[in-house]
Amino acid sequence: EIRLSLVGSEMCIRDSGSILVPTTICAALIPWLGLYLSGGLFLVFSIITLGKTGFLKALAISVGVMAAFFFMFEWWFQVPLAKGIIMPAIGIY
Repeated sequence: EIRLSLVGSEMCIRDSGSILVPTTICAALIPWLGLYLSGGLFLVFSIITLGKTGFLKALAISVGVMAAFFFMFEWWFQVPLAKGIIMPAIGIY
């Protein structure tokens, strides 16, 4: 039997929660971890859980994407994004 995912159905709510909860946690971590680290953690989690991919592949994709964002925004556009508390502590301004 094929079930359609309608708004308000159990399947739709579960699928929405699998994105909404990690996104909310990621947004809440930005002041402490910064956009790059919290975004990287979000990508690793999402790739593993939703994409059914292994940890090392998810980590490699996440590091590559966040490094591309870092160079694009910090160097190319010269727009600093939130770095939180940790990145300045390790010497990344």
